[in-house]
Amino acid sequence: MNFRFFLCAAALLALTAPARAQTAAPLVQGKIHFLFLDAEELPMAGLKLWGRCESRLGSFWNPTKHRSDWSCTTSSDGLCEASIDTLAAPDGTPVQCRGTERSSVQEAGGPAQQISYHAFFAKGAVDNYALVQKRSGWKDGQYLFRAVASAELFDALALRYRAGYYAARLGEHRGPDGAAVWDTRGAHPQENPDEQNLVYLRARAGAAPGKLQVQVVIALTYVDEVMRGYDKARFEGLDGEQSVALTKVSSGNTCGVRDLLSGQCQYREELQLDLPQDLAQALAARYREGVPGNWRLQLGTPRGQLLDFVIAHAEFAALLAAARP
Repeated sequence: MNFRFFLCAAALLALTAPARAQTAAPLVQGKIHFLFLDAEELPMAGLKLWGRCESRLGSFWNPTKHRSDWSCTTSSDGLCEASIDTLAAPDGTPVQCRGTERSSVQEAGGPAQQISYHAFFAKGAVDNYALVQKRSGWKDGQYLFRAVASAELFDALALRYRAGYYAARLGEHRGPDGAAVWDTRGAHPQENPDEQNLVYLRARAGAAPGKLQVQVVIALTYVDEVMRGYDKARFEGLDGEQSVALTKVSSGNTCGVRDLLSGQCQYREELQLDLPQDLAQALAARYREGVPGNWRLQLGTPRGQLLDFVIAHAEFAALLAAARP
């Protein structure tokens, strides 16, 4: 009888020990920073997002688990933040919190939709950054989720409609002839500097007082069978749609024998587009603090390949304000 009692007590202890360990497990709070954009790359305000994730720590067969519910609502800039409690790893960093079900999103006045299974803190960082963009026809409720590698890259997306963001990162130097040159390159950090997909503005003081030479600078890196040779640009000018020639600054490739045979060579093109000063000034004048707006630019090749970019009115406003005599 005593032996049976001992076995029952041992079994009860084995069953309750994990529960006590789970309750006592240390937690740490992480934060997710979301940016919601629509298909036109404009922020989506008043959008609600919520979900649930689970963190696990310990053995595969008997892990300690913790589930967290999270939610947030986007601001006028399309931004929202969600705090999530997750298990703490031995070094104090957050344990990855995996979605146990699809997250939900609800636009103002619309029904809730289920989207992706979200997972956070994969690399132990306390802050995670994510871009969620509405794309017509995408499989998960038409919302495409993409992790952003750093706060710097996130700010470049989240603050792109604020002239102050560009003004704080504006570069100024002297050209070979001593003329003042301003550019917005510093406002466009690249995840991989060796594989750029970069468009920024540059202004150069002209020979006559009050005159500026304004340019769009384009640096492209891509993988293809041959160099595409972008040679023309299409955009909305002061008198309607315009199509003008691009200036090639440089080009190159990284292409071994194996890359050449498989059609996987990496090509680089640096291009330049000269803009009339009055067009640049008109685009700068369209900027209103807190009101998103873009100028659209399309690049083309002789084979008909097209590449679309947008440049915020805020970027023109910051450049022209700095370069104004």
